[in-house]
Amino acid sequence: MIAGLKAYMSKYDSSTSSNTATTSKPTYTAIVLDPIKDTHLIPAFVDIHIACVLHDNLIATFRPPFDTARRELILKYWQARFDEANRDERVIIAVLGKLRDADALPPPSKLAPDQKYETRAIQTSSEEANGDEQVLAGYVTLYKPITETGPFRGPIEKLLVNPRFRFRGIARTMMEKVEVVGREQGRTLLVSG
Repeated sequence: MIAGLKAYMSKYDSSTSSNTATTSKPTYTAIVLDPIKDTHLIPAFVDIHIACVLHDNLIATFRPPFDTARRELILKYWQARFDEANRDERVIIAVLGKLRDADALPPPSKLAPDQKYETRAIQTSSEEANGDEQVLAGYVTLYKPITETGPFRGPIEKLLVNPRFRFRGIARTMMEKVEVVGREQGRTLLVSG
Protein backbone atom coordinates (compact mmCIF):
# COMPACT_ATOMS: atom_id res chain seq x y z
CA MET A 1 0.00 0.00 0.00
CA ILE A 2 2.76 2.45 0.93
CA ALA A 3 4.66 1.73 -2.30
CA GLY A 4 1.50 2.44 -4.30
CA LEU A 5 0.95 5.69 -2.41
CA LYS A 6 4.55 6.73 -3.06
CA ALA A 7 4.17 5.99 -6.78
CA TYR A 8 0.94 8.01 -6.90
CA MET A 9 2.48 10.95 -5.02
CA SER A 10 5.58 10.94 -7.25
CA LYS A 11 3.37 11.97 -10.19
CA TYR A 12 2.63 15.19 -8.33
CA ASP A 13 6.01 15.88 -6.76
CA SER A 14 7.16 19.36 -7.74
CA SER A 15 10.77 18.21 -7.96
CA THR A 16 9.93 16.20 -11.09
CA SER A 17 8.11 18.99 -12.89
CA SER A 18 9.46 20.42 -16.11
CA ASN A 19 9.62 23.92 -14.67
CA THR A 20 13.15 25.17 -15.25
CA ALA A 21 12.95 28.33 -13.19
CA THR A 22 16.25 29.29 -11.62
CA THR A 23 14.78 30.25 -8.26
CA SER A 24 15.58 27.85 -5.47
CA LYS A 25 12.71 25.84 -4.12
CA PRO A 26 12.21 25.61 -0.39
CA THR A 27 12.97 22.27 1.18
CA TYR A 28 10.76 20.79 3.86
CA THR A 29 11.58 18.57 6.81
CA ALA A 30 9.09 16.48 8.73
CA ILE A 31 9.43 16.64 12.50
CA VAL A 32 7.89 14.72 15.37
CA LEU A 33 5.98 17.18 17.49
CA ASP A 34 6.33 17.35 21.24
CA PRO A 35 2.78 16.96 22.61
CA ILE A 36 3.52 19.31 25.50
CA LYS A 37 5.74 22.00 23.94
CA ASP A 38 3.90 22.20 20.61
CA THR A 39 0.31 22.64 21.80
CA HIS A 40 0.43 26.22 20.48
CA LEU A 41 0.10 24.62 17.02
CA ILE A 42 -3.35 23.18 17.74
CA PRO A 43 -5.26 26.20 16.30
CA ALA A 44 -3.25 25.79 13.07
CA PHE A 45 -4.22 22.08 13.01
CA VAL A 46 -7.85 23.20 13.19
CA ASP A 47 -7.33 25.68 10.35
CA ILE A 48 -5.82 23.05 8.04
CA HIS A 49 -8.47 20.51 8.97
CA ILE A 50 -11.19 22.99 8.00
CA ALA A 51 -9.33 24.19 4.89
CA CYS A 52 -8.99 20.62 3.58
CA VAL A 53 -12.67 19.86 4.17
CA LEU A 54 -13.75 23.07 2.43
CA HIS A 55 -11.17 23.09 -0.35
CA ASP A 56 -11.29 19.38 -1.23
CA ASN A 57 -14.72 18.30 0.03
CA LEU A 58 -12.73 15.95 2.25
CA ILE A 59 -14.59 13.69 4.63
CA ALA A 60 -12.50 14.03 7.78
CA THR A 61 -14.50 13.56 11.01
CA PHE A 62 -16.26 16.96 10.80
CA ARG A 63 -18.39 18.63 8.15
CA PRO A 64 -19.49 22.20 7.44
CA PRO A 65 -20.71 24.65 8.47
CA PHE A 66 -17.70 25.62 10.55
CA ASP A 67 -19.21 28.10 12.92
CA THR A 68 -17.69 28.96 16.30
CA ALA A 69 -19.23 25.94 18.03
CA ARG A 70 -17.97 23.52 15.35
CA ARG A 71 -14.48 25.04 15.50
CA GLU A 72 -14.52 24.45 19.26
CA LEU A 73 -15.34 20.76 18.65
CA ILE A 74 -12.44 20.44 16.23
CA LEU A 75 -10.15 22.20 18.70
CA LYS A 76 -11.14 19.69 21.40
CA TYR A 77 -10.61 16.84 18.93
CA TRP A 78 -7.04 17.96 18.27
CA GLN A 79 -6.37 18.60 21.96
CA ALA A 80 -7.40 14.98 22.57
CA ARG A 81 -4.98 13.78 19.84
CA PHE A 82 -2.15 15.73 21.51
CA ASP A 83 -3.17 14.17 24.85
CA GLU A 84 -2.90 10.73 23.21
CA ALA A 85 0.56 11.63 21.95
CA ASN A 86 1.52 12.67 25.47
CA ARG A 87 0.42 9.21 26.69
CA ASP A 88 2.56 7.63 23.90
CA GLU A 89 -0.54 6.32 22.10
CA ARG A 90 0.06 8.42 19.00
CA VAL A 91 2.86 10.21 17.17
CA ILE A 92 2.14 13.54 15.49
CA ILE A 93 4.38 14.50 12.59
CA ALA A 94 4.33 17.91 10.97
CA VAL A 95 6.04 20.04 8.37
CA LEU A 96 6.52 23.76 8.94
CA GLY A 97 6.94 26.21 6.10
CA LYS A 98 7.48 29.92 5.62
CA LEU A 99 4.44 32.11 5.07
CA ARG A 100 6.17 33.80 2.12
CA ASP A 101 6.36 30.41 0.35
CA ALA A 102 2.60 29.79 0.57
CA ASP A 103 0.57 30.13 -2.61
CA ALA A 104 -2.28 32.59 -2.68
CA LEU A 105 -5.52 30.67 -2.44
CA PRO A 106 -8.91 32.33 -2.59
CA PRO A 107 -11.49 31.04 -0.14
CA PRO A 108 -13.97 28.58 -1.60
CA SER A 109 -17.36 30.03 -2.49
CA LYS A 110 -19.10 27.89 0.15
CA LEU A 111 -17.30 29.68 2.94
CA ALA A 112 -19.82 31.50 5.10
CA PRO A 113 -18.97 35.04 6.29
CA ASP A 114 -18.35 33.85 9.86
CA GLN A 115 -16.08 30.97 8.80
CA LYS A 116 -12.29 31.27 8.82
CA TYR A 117 -10.06 29.87 6.14
CA GLU A 118 -6.57 30.96 6.89
CA THR A 119 -2.93 30.02 7.17
CA ARG A 120 -2.09 30.93 10.74
CA ALA A 121 1.43 32.26 11.32
CA ILE A 122 3.35 30.77 14.21
CA GLN A 123 5.27 33.85 15.29
CA THR A 124 7.94 34.12 17.90
CA SER A 125 8.66 37.39 19.63
CA SER A 126 11.77 37.97 17.51
CA GLU A 127 10.02 37.59 14.14
CA GLU A 128 8.65 40.47 12.19
CA ALA A 129 5.78 40.28 9.74
CA ASN A 130 8.05 39.99 6.69
CA GLY A 131 6.99 36.62 5.31
CA ASP A 132 9.50 34.64 7.36
CA GLU A 133 6.88 33.61 9.88
CA GLN A 134 6.52 29.87 10.19
CA VAL A 135 3.24 28.22 9.35
CA LEU A 136 2.01 24.67 9.61
CA ALA A 137 2.23 23.24 6.09
CA GLY A 138 0.89 19.78 6.87
CA TYR A 139 0.58 16.98 9.38
CA VAL A 140 -0.07 13.28 9.81
CA THR A 141 -0.57 11.07 12.85
CA LEU A 142 0.54 7.53 13.55
CA TYR A 143 -1.79 5.85 16.00
CA LYS A 144 -0.28 3.17 18.24
CA PRO A 145 -3.19 1.11 19.54
CA ILE A 146 -2.53 -1.43 22.25
CA THR A 147 -3.49 -4.79 20.84
CA GLU A 148 -2.27 -8.34 21.44
CA THR A 149 -3.06 -9.48 17.92
CA GLY A 150 -1.37 -6.68 15.99
CA PRO A 151 1.19 -4.75 18.01
CA PHE A 152 3.11 -4.25 14.76
CA ARG A 153 0.25 -2.30 13.08
CA GLY A 154 0.33 1.46 12.87
CA PRO A 155 -2.78 3.17 11.54
CA ILE A 156 -1.96 6.39 9.67
CA GLU A 157 -4.57 9.05 10.28
CA LYS A 158 -5.23 12.61 9.08
CA LEU A 159 -2.59 13.04 6.39
CA LEU A 160 -3.48 16.65 5.56
CA VAL A 161 -1.51 19.30 3.67
CA ASN A 162 -2.43 22.97 3.75
CA PRO A 163 -3.93 23.74 0.31
CA ARG A 164 -1.49 26.65 0.02
CA PHE A 165 1.48 24.25 0.23
CA ARG A 166 0.38 21.51 -2.15
CA PHE A 167 2.49 19.81 -4.86
CA ARG A 168 5.82 20.32 -3.11
CA GLY A 169 6.47 16.81 -1.83
CA ILE A 170 5.24 17.59 1.70
CA ALA A 171 2.96 14.53 1.93
CA ARG A 172 5.81 12.34 0.71
CA THR A 173 8.19 13.88 3.26
CA MET A 174 5.73 13.20 6.07
CA MET A 175 5.09 9.61 4.92
CA GLU A 176 8.82 8.91 4.81
CA LYS A 177 9.10 10.20 8.37
CA VAL A 178 6.12 8.05 9.44
CA GLU A 179 7.87 4.99 8.02
CA VAL A 180 11.07 5.75 9.97
CA VAL A 181 9.22 6.48 13.22
CA GLY A 182 7.00 3.43 12.73
CA ARG A 183 10.00 1.12 12.32
CA GLU A 184 11.70 2.66 15.37
CA GLN A 185 8.59 1.97 17.44
CA GLY A 186 7.89 -1.53 16.12
CA ARG A 187 5.00 -0.45 13.86
CA THR A 188 6.19 -2.17 10.72
CA LEU A 189 2.78 -2.54 9.05
CA LEU A 190 1.41 0.91 8.34
CA VAL A 191 -2.27 0.95 7.42
CA SER A 192 -4.72 3.62 6.44
CA GLY A 193 -6.65 4.63 9.57
